[in-house]
Amino acid sequence: MRNIVGSPVEGDDFFGREEDVDWACRTLRDGNHLLLLAPRRVGKTSLAKRVGNRLQQEDWRFAWCDVQGATNEMELLSRLLEGIREAGIERGTWETIGAILSAIPRAVKGKYEHSGLTVEIAAPDGSGPTTPLRLLENLLERVTAGDERLVIGVDELPIFLAGLEKADRGPERVRAFLNSFRALRTRFHRQVRWFLLGSVGLDTFVEARKLVPTTNDLTAWNLGAFPEPTAIRFLQRLGDSYQMVVPEAACRAVLAAVGWPLPFYLQIVFSRLHYRHSIQPGPITEQAVAEAIQELETPAYWNYFESWRGRLGEGLDPDQRLAARTILDALSRDGKGRTRAALQALVVRTLPLRDPEETRALLSTVLGQLERDGYLLSHSAAPGGGTVRYAFRSFLLRRYWYMREVR
Repeated sequence: MRNIVGSPVEGDDFFGREEDVDWACRTLRDGNHLLLLAPRRVGKTSLAKRVGNRLQQEDWRFAWCDVQGATNEMELLSRLLEGIREAGIERGTWETIGAILSAIPRAVKGKYEHSGLTVEIAAPDGSGPTTPLRLLENLLERVTAGDERLVIGVDELPIFLAGLEKADRGPERVRAFLNSFRALRTRFHRQVRWFLLGSVGLDTFVEARKLVPTTNDLTAWNLGAFPEPTAIRFLQRLGDSYQMVVPEAACRAVLAAVGWPLPFYLQIVFSRLHYRHSIQPGPITEQAVAEAIQELETPAYWNYFESWRGRLGEGLDPDQRLAARTILDALSRDGKGRTRAALQALVVRTLPLRDPEETRALLSTVLGQLERDGYLLSHSAAPGGGTVRYAFRSFLLRRYWYMREVR
Protein backbone atom coordinates (compact mmCIF):
# COMPACT_ATOMS: atom_id res chain seq x y z
CA MET A 1 0.00 0.00 0.00
CA ARG A 2 1.36 3.41 -1.01
CA ASN A 3 1.11 6.56 1.09
CA ILE A 4 -0.76 8.77 -1.41
CA VAL A 5 -1.44 12.14 0.22
CA GLY A 6 -4.40 14.20 -0.95
CA SER A 7 -5.26 12.33 -4.16
CA PRO A 8 -7.95 9.65 -4.68
CA VAL A 9 -6.75 6.09 -4.18
CA GLU A 10 -7.78 2.85 -5.84
CA GLY A 11 -7.02 -0.86 -5.69
CA ASP A 12 -4.70 -2.00 -2.90
CA ASP A 13 -4.19 1.61 -1.77
CA PHE A 14 -7.82 1.80 -0.62
CA PHE A 15 -8.13 0.96 3.07
CA GLY A 16 -10.59 0.75 5.90
CA ARG A 17 -13.94 1.61 4.31
CA GLU A 18 -15.21 -1.73 3.00
CA GLU A 19 -18.24 -1.74 5.30
CA ASP A 20 -19.14 1.71 3.98
CA VAL A 21 -18.75 0.46 0.42
CA ASP A 22 -21.06 -2.47 1.17
CA TRP A 23 -23.70 -0.15 2.64
CA ALA A 24 -23.54 2.29 -0.27
CA CYS A 25 -23.85 -0.46 -2.88
CA ARG A 26 -26.80 -2.00 -1.07
CA THR A 27 -28.53 1.39 -0.74
CA LEU A 28 -28.10 2.18 -4.44
CA ARG A 29 -29.27 -1.29 -5.48
CA ASP A 30 -32.40 -0.82 -3.37
CA GLY A 31 -33.43 2.16 -5.49
CA ASN A 32 -32.07 5.13 -3.53
CA HIS A 33 -30.01 8.12 -4.61
CA LEU A 34 -27.09 8.94 -2.30
CA LEU A 35 -25.86 12.27 -0.95
CA LEU A 36 -22.49 11.76 0.73
CA LEU A 37 -21.98 14.33 3.48
CA ALA A 38 -18.43 14.54 4.73
CA PRO A 39 -15.77 17.18 5.33
CA ARG A 40 -12.97 17.66 2.84
CA ARG A 41 -10.06 15.24 2.98
CA VAL A 42 -12.19 12.36 4.30
CA GLY A 43 -11.73 10.34 1.09
CA LYS A 44 -15.13 10.82 -0.56
CA THR A 45 -13.88 10.51 -4.14
CA SER A 46 -11.91 7.34 -3.37
CA LEU A 47 -14.98 5.84 -1.72
CA ALA A 48 -17.35 6.79 -4.54
CA LYS A 49 -15.08 5.28 -7.19
CA ARG A 50 -14.71 2.12 -5.11
CA VAL A 51 -18.51 1.87 -4.97
CA GLY A 52 -18.69 2.37 -8.74
CA ASN A 53 -16.09 -0.32 -9.37
CA ARG A 54 -17.96 -2.77 -7.14
CA LEU A 55 -21.24 -2.15 -8.96
CA GLN A 56 -19.55 -2.53 -12.34
CA GLN A 57 -18.71 -6.08 -11.30
CA GLU A 58 -22.48 -6.61 -10.88
CA ASP A 59 -23.24 -5.43 -14.45
CA TRP A 60 -24.09 -1.85 -13.56
CA ARG A 61 -22.64 0.97 -15.64
CA PHE A 62 -20.80 3.63 -13.67
CA ALA A 63 -20.39 7.21 -14.95
CA TRP A 64 -18.07 9.59 -13.13
CA CYS A 65 -18.51 13.36 -13.58
CA ASP A 66 -16.43 16.02 -11.81
CA VAL A 67 -18.29 19.28 -12.46
CA GLN A 68 -15.92 21.62 -10.60
CA GLY A 69 -14.89 24.31 -13.05
CA ALA A 70 -18.08 24.12 -15.13
CA THR A 71 -19.29 27.72 -15.42
CA ASN A 72 -22.83 27.23 -16.75
CA GLU A 73 -25.52 24.61 -17.25
CA MET A 74 -24.31 23.68 -20.74
CA GLU A 75 -20.81 22.88 -19.55
CA LEU A 76 -22.24 20.78 -16.72
CA LEU A 77 -24.48 18.95 -19.19
CA SER A 78 -21.48 18.28 -21.43
CA ARG A 79 -19.56 16.75 -18.51
CA LEU A 80 -22.52 14.55 -17.60
CA LEU A 81 -22.78 13.37 -21.20
CA GLU A 82 -19.05 12.66 -21.42
CA GLY A 83 -19.21 10.65 -18.20
CA ILE A 84 -22.15 8.62 -19.46
CA ARG A 85 -20.41 8.02 -22.78
CA GLU A 86 -17.32 6.72 -20.99
CA ALA A 87 -19.43 4.35 -18.87
CA GLY A 88 -19.40 1.78 -21.67
CA ILE A 89 -22.96 2.08 -22.98
CA GLU A 90 -23.96 0.61 -26.36
CA ARG A 91 -22.56 2.23 -29.49
CA GLY A 92 -25.81 3.69 -30.86
CA THR A 93 -26.29 5.67 -27.67
CA TRP A 94 -22.60 6.62 -27.69
CA GLU A 95 -23.05 8.17 -31.14
CA THR A 96 -26.15 10.05 -29.96
CA ILE A 97 -24.14 11.60 -27.13
CA GLY A 98 -21.43 12.65 -29.58
CA ALA A 99 -24.00 14.40 -31.75
CA ILE A 100 -25.47 16.24 -28.75
CA LEU A 101 -22.06 17.35 -27.50
CA SER A 102 -21.09 18.78 -30.87
CA ALA A 103 -24.50 20.40 -31.46
CA ILE A 104 -25.14 22.20 -28.16
CA PRO A 105 -22.59 25.04 -28.44
CA ARG A 106 -23.54 25.63 -32.08
CA ALA A 107 -27.28 25.54 -31.38
CA VAL A 108 -27.20 27.87 -28.41
CA LYS A 109 -24.89 30.38 -30.15
CA GLY A 110 -24.83 33.72 -28.31
CA LYS A 111 -27.07 32.46 -25.51
CA TYR A 112 -24.51 29.86 -24.43
CA GLU A 113 -23.16 31.75 -21.42
CA HIS A 114 -26.56 32.85 -20.08
CA SER A 115 -28.98 30.01 -20.75
CA GLY A 116 -30.46 27.39 -18.47
CA LEU A 117 -31.28 23.75 -19.14
CA THR A 118 -34.70 24.69 -20.52
CA VAL A 119 -33.59 27.22 -23.13
CA GLU A 120 -34.85 26.36 -26.61
CA ILE A 121 -32.19 25.13 -29.04
CA ALA A 122 -32.12 23.32 -32.37
CA ALA A 123 -32.18 19.53 -32.13
CA PRO A 124 -28.95 17.82 -33.32
CA ASP A 125 -30.93 15.65 -35.79
CA GLY A 126 -32.71 18.63 -37.34
CA SER A 127 -36.12 17.52 -36.04
CA GLY A 128 -36.99 20.92 -34.64
CA PRO A 129 -36.57 22.91 -31.43
CA THR A 130 -35.76 21.17 -28.15
CA THR A 131 -33.98 21.94 -24.86
CA PRO A 132 -30.75 20.63 -23.28
CA LEU A 133 -32.83 19.05 -20.50
CA ARG A 134 -34.95 17.23 -23.05
CA LEU A 135 -31.81 15.99 -24.82
CA LEU A 136 -30.58 14.51 -21.53
CA GLU A 137 -34.00 12.93 -20.94
CA ASN A 138 -33.93 11.42 -24.43
CA LEU A 139 -30.51 9.99 -23.73
CA LEU A 140 -31.57 8.41 -20.44
CA GLU A 141 -34.63 6.98 -22.20
CA ARG A 142 -32.28 5.22 -24.61
CA VAL A 143 -29.97 4.05 -21.84
CA THR A 144 -32.88 2.60 -19.87
CA ALA A 145 -34.83 1.19 -22.86
CA GLY A 146 -33.60 -2.30 -22.02
CA ASP A 147 -32.20 -3.79 -18.85
CA GLU A 148 -29.28 -1.34 -18.59
CA ARG A 149 -28.65 0.00 -15.07
CA LEU A 150 -26.60 3.13 -14.54
CA VAL A 151 -25.05 4.89 -11.51
CA ILE A 152 -23.95 8.48 -12.12
CA GLY A 153 -21.46 9.92 -9.63
CA VAL A 154 -21.34 13.71 -9.56
CA ASP A 155 -18.47 15.35 -7.70
CA GLU A 156 -18.39 19.01 -6.56
CA LEU A 157 -21.96 19.92 -7.56
CA PRO A 158 -22.22 22.54 -4.75
CA ILE A 159 -19.15 24.35 -6.09
CA PHE A 160 -20.75 24.50 -9.53
CA LEU A 161 -23.98 25.84 -8.00
CA ALA A 162 -22.12 28.49 -5.98
CA GLY A 163 -20.48 29.71 -9.17
CA LEU A 164 -23.73 29.64 -11.12
CA GLU A 165 -25.40 31.73 -8.44
CA LYS A 166 -23.00 34.59 -9.22
CA ALA A 167 -23.85 34.57 -12.94
CA ASP A 168 -26.56 36.51 -14.77
CA ARG A 169 -29.92 35.63 -13.14
CA GLY A 170 -27.94 33.32 -10.89
CA PRO A 171 -30.38 32.60 -8.02
CA GLU A 172 -33.21 31.98 -10.49
CA ARG A 173 -31.04 29.58 -12.50
CA VAL A 174 -29.88 27.71 -9.39
CA ARG A 175 -33.48 27.16 -8.31
CA ALA A 176 -34.52 26.06 -11.82
CA PHE A 177 -31.56 23.69 -12.09
CA LEU A 178 -32.22 22.03 -8.73
CA ASN A 179 -35.92 21.58 -9.50
CA SER A 180 -35.19 20.13 -12.95
CA PHE A 181 -32.51 17.85 -11.53
CA ARG A 182 -34.89 16.48 -8.92
CA ALA A 183 -37.55 15.81 -11.58
CA LEU A 184 -34.95 13.99 -13.67
CA ARG A 185 -33.95 11.77 -10.74
CA THR A 186 -37.60 10.94 -10.06
CA ARG A 187 -38.46 10.09 -13.65
CA PHE A 188 -35.63 7.59 -14.18
CA HIS A 189 -35.23 6.26 -10.65
CA ARG A 190 -35.90 2.61 -11.58
CA GLN A 191 -32.70 2.17 -13.58
CA VAL A 192 -30.62 5.31 -12.98
CA ARG A 193 -29.13 6.12 -9.59
CA TRP A 194 -27.30 9.31 -8.63
CA PHE A 195 -24.40 9.49 -6.18
CA LEU A 196 -23.66 13.11 -5.21
CA LEU A 197 -20.68 14.31 -3.22
CA GLY A 198 -18.39 17.30 -2.83
CA SER A 199 -16.06 19.23 -0.57
CA VAL A 200 -18.92 21.60 0.29
CA GLY A 201 -22.15 19.98 1.53
CA LEU A 202 -25.13 20.21 -0.80
CA ASP A 203 -27.31 20.08 2.31
CA THR A 204 -25.68 23.26 3.62
CA PHE A 205 -26.07 24.99 0.26
CA VAL A 206 -29.79 24.29 -0.13
CA GLU A 207 -30.56 24.98 3.53
CA ALA A 208 -29.05 28.47 3.34
CA ARG A 209 -31.22 29.24 0.27
CA LYS A 210 -34.44 27.61 1.50
CA LEU A 211 -34.29 25.02 -1.30
CA VAL A 212 -34.32 21.88 0.87
CA PRO A 213 -37.33 20.33 -0.99
CA THR A 214 -35.17 20.05 -4.13
CA THR A 215 -32.99 17.44 -2.41
CA ASN A 216 -35.44 15.61 -0.13
CA ASP A 217 -35.36 12.50 -2.34
CA LEU A 218 -31.66 11.95 -1.57
CA THR A 219 -30.52 9.52 1.11
CA ALA A 220 -28.03 11.48 3.23
CA TRP A 221 -24.98 9.60 4.41
CA ASN A 222 -22.33 10.89 6.80
CA LEU A 223 -18.74 9.74 6.58
CA GLY A 224 -16.21 10.65 9.22
CA ALA A 225 -12.76 9.81 10.49
CA PHE A 226 -11.40 6.31 11.06
CA PRO A 227 -12.29 4.61 14.35
CA GLU A 228 -9.22 4.28 16.56
CA PRO A 229 -8.54 0.56 15.83
CA THR A 230 -8.82 1.18 12.08
CA ALA A 231 -6.50 4.18 12.29
CA ILE A 232 -3.88 2.11 14.14
CA ARG A 233 -4.12 -0.71 11.57
CA PHE A 234 -3.83 1.88 8.79
CA LEU A 235 -0.59 3.34 10.19
CA GLN A 236 0.90 -0.09 10.78
CA ARG A 237 -0.11 -1.29 7.31
CA LEU A 238 1.63 1.75 5.80
CA GLY A 239 4.65 0.96 7.95
CA ASP A 240 4.76 -2.62 6.66
CA SER A 241 4.61 -1.35 3.08
CA TYR A 242 7.70 0.81 3.66
CA GLN A 243 9.62 -1.64 5.86
CA MET A 244 9.02 0.50 8.94
CA VAL A 245 8.15 -0.76 12.42
CA VAL A 246 5.40 1.45 13.86
CA PRO A 247 4.64 0.25 17.41
CA GLU A 248 1.16 0.74 18.84
CA ALA A 249 2.50 3.36 21.27
CA ALA A 250 3.75 5.44 18.34
CA CYS A 251 0.40 5.02 16.57
CA ARG A 252 -1.43 6.26 19.64
CA ALA A 253 0.93 9.22 19.84
CA VAL A 254 -0.02 10.09 16.25
CA LEU A 255 -3.73 9.85 17.08
CA ALA A 256 -3.31 12.02 20.18
CA ALA A 257 -1.46 14.65 18.15
CA VAL A 258 -3.89 14.60 15.23
CA GLY A 259 -7.06 14.62 17.35
CA TRP A 260 -9.35 13.54 14.52
CA PRO A 261 -7.94 10.62 12.50
CA LEU A 262 -8.88 11.39 8.93
CA PRO A 263 -6.83 9.29 6.49
CA PHE A 264 -5.37 12.55 5.14
CA TYR A 265 -4.06 13.70 8.53
CA LEU A 266 -2.60 10.27 9.25
CA GLN A 267 -0.92 10.22 5.85
CA ILE A 268 0.78 13.60 6.21
CA VAL A 269 2.18 12.61 9.61
CA PHE A 270 3.32 9.27 8.19
CA SER A 271 5.05 11.04 5.30
CA ARG A 272 7.25 12.96 7.77
CA LEU A 273 7.90 9.79 9.80
CA HIS A 274 8.92 7.99 6.61
CA TYR A 275 11.35 10.77 5.77
CA ARG A 276 12.88 10.60 9.25
CA HIS A 277 13.10 6.82 9.02
CA SER A 278 15.04 7.10 5.76
CA ILE A 279 17.69 9.16 7.61
CA GLN A 280 17.66 7.25 10.88
CA PRO A 281 16.27 3.69 10.51
CA GLY A 282 14.68 1.90 13.41
CA PRO A 283 11.27 1.54 15.10
CA ILE A 284 9.23 4.75 15.16
CA THR A 285 9.31 6.36 18.60
CA GLU A 286 6.92 8.73 20.34
CA GLN A 287 9.67 11.34 20.23
CA ALA A 288 9.86 10.98 16.44
CA VAL A 289 6.10 11.54 16.27
CA ALA A 290 6.37 14.71 18.38
CA GLU A 291 9.12 16.07 16.13
CA ALA A 292 7.11 15.26 12.99
CA ILE A 293 4.11 17.14 14.38
CA GLN A 294 6.26 20.17 15.19
CA GLU A 295 7.59 20.10 11.64
CA LEU A 296 4.08 20.09 10.18
CA GLU A 297 3.27 23.29 12.09
CA THR A 298 5.91 25.26 10.17
CA PRO A 299 5.07 27.38 7.09
CA ALA A 300 6.81 24.89 4.79
CA TYR A 301 3.87 22.50 5.27
CA TRP A 302 0.95 24.93 5.38
CA ASN A 303 0.01 23.89 1.85
CA TYR A 304 -1.50 20.73 3.34
CA PHE A 305 -4.16 22.88 5.04
CA GLU A 306 -4.65 25.77 2.65
CA SER A 307 -7.82 24.30 1.13
CA TRP A 308 -9.55 24.64 4.51
CA ARG A 309 -8.71 28.32 4.58
CA GLY A 310 -9.37 28.97 0.89
CA ARG A 311 -12.81 27.36 0.84
CA LEU A 312 -14.08 28.68 4.14
CA GLY A 313 -16.56 31.07 2.54
CA GLU A 314 -18.12 28.70 0.02
CA GLY A 315 -21.87 28.67 0.50
CA LEU A 316 -21.83 31.58 2.99
CA ASP A 317 -22.78 35.22 2.48
CA PRO A 318 -20.31 38.01 3.49
CA ASP A 319 -21.60 38.40 7.07
CA GLN A 320 -21.59 34.63 7.56
CA ARG A 321 -18.03 34.42 6.28
CA LEU A 322 -16.94 37.17 8.67
CA ALA A 323 -18.64 35.36 11.56
CA ALA A 324 -16.99 32.06 10.60
CA ARG A 325 -13.55 33.63 10.52
CA THR A 326 -14.16 35.35 13.89
CA ILE A 327 -15.17 32.02 15.45
CA LEU A 328 -12.19 30.11 14.05
CA ASP A 329 -9.73 32.80 15.09
CA ALA A 330 -11.04 32.66 18.67
CA LEU A 331 -11.11 28.87 18.89
CA SER A 332 -7.60 28.51 17.47
CA ARG A 333 -6.35 30.27 20.62
CA ASP A 334 -8.18 27.91 22.98
CA GLY A 335 -7.88 24.14 22.69
CA LYS A 336 -10.67 23.59 25.24
CA GLY A 337 -13.22 25.39 23.07
CA ARG A 338 -15.92 27.90 23.92
CA THR A 339 -19.63 27.80 24.62
CA ARG A 340 -22.26 28.85 22.12
CA ALA A 341 -23.10 31.88 24.27
CA ALA A 342 -19.47 33.01 24.22
CA LEU A 343 -19.30 32.59 20.44
CA GLN A 344 -22.55 34.49 19.99
CA ALA A 345 -21.13 37.38 22.04
CA LEU A 346 -18.10 37.43 19.73
CA VAL A 347 -20.27 37.51 16.62
CA VAL A 348 -22.48 40.27 18.06
CA ARG A 349 -19.38 42.40 18.62
CA THR A 350 -18.22 41.65 15.07
CA LEU A 351 -21.61 42.50 13.52
CA PRO A 352 -22.98 45.18 15.89
CA LEU A 353 -25.54 46.58 13.42
CA ARG A 354 -27.45 43.34 12.96
CA ASP A 355 -30.64 42.52 14.84
CA PRO A 356 -29.91 40.08 17.73
CA GLU A 357 -32.43 37.53 16.43
CA GLU A 358 -30.83 37.67 12.99
CA THR A 359 -27.43 37.18 14.59
CA ARG A 360 -28.68 34.13 16.47
CA ALA A 361 -29.97 32.59 13.23
CA LEU A 362 -26.74 33.50 11.45
CA LEU A 363 -24.70 31.81 14.19
CA SER A 364 -26.75 28.61 13.83
CA THR A 365 -26.07 28.50 10.09
CA VAL A 366 -22.37 29.19 10.48
CA LEU A 367 -21.80 26.69 13.30
CA GLY A 368 -23.75 24.07 11.38
CA GLN A 369 -21.57 24.50 8.31
CA LEU A 370 -18.34 24.58 10.30
CA GLU A 371 -19.33 21.30 11.96
CA ARG A 372 -20.46 19.62 8.75
CA ASP A 373 -17.35 20.74 6.88
CA GLY A 374 -15.04 19.34 9.54
CA TYR A 375 -13.65 22.48 11.15
CA LEU A 376 -15.43 22.17 14.49
CA LEU A 377 -16.79 19.59 16.90
CA SER A 378 -19.45 20.26 19.53
CA HIS A 379 -19.27 18.35 22.79
CA SER A 380 -20.52 18.51 26.36
CA ALA A 381 -18.21 20.17 28.84
CA ALA A 382 -18.87 17.43 31.41
CA PRO A 383 -19.49 13.67 31.15
CA GLY A 384 -23.15 12.81 30.86
CA GLY A 385 -24.21 16.23 29.60
CA GLY A 386 -23.89 19.87 30.46
CA THR A 387 -23.03 23.02 28.56
CA VAL A 388 -22.02 22.37 24.96
CA ARG A 389 -18.67 23.71 23.82
CA TYR A 390 -17.28 24.11 20.31
CA ALA A 391 -13.66 23.38 19.44
CA PHE A 392 -11.54 22.49 16.42
CA ARG A 393 -11.94 18.85 15.43
CA SER A 394 -8.32 18.52 14.41
CA PHE A 395 -5.46 19.66 16.60
CA LEU A 396 -3.33 19.95 13.45
CA LEU A 397 -5.87 22.23 11.79
CA ARG A 398 -6.18 24.33 14.95
CA ARG A 399 -2.42 24.87 15.15
CA TYR A 400 -2.26 25.71 11.45
CA TRP A 401 -5.09 28.25 11.79
CA TYR A 402 -3.45 29.88 14.77
CA MET A 403 -0.02 30.07 13.13
CA ARG A 404 -1.41 31.21 9.78
CA GLU A 405 -4.20 33.57 10.78
CA VAL A 406 -3.81 34.71 14.39
CA ARG A 407 -0.26 34.66 15.71
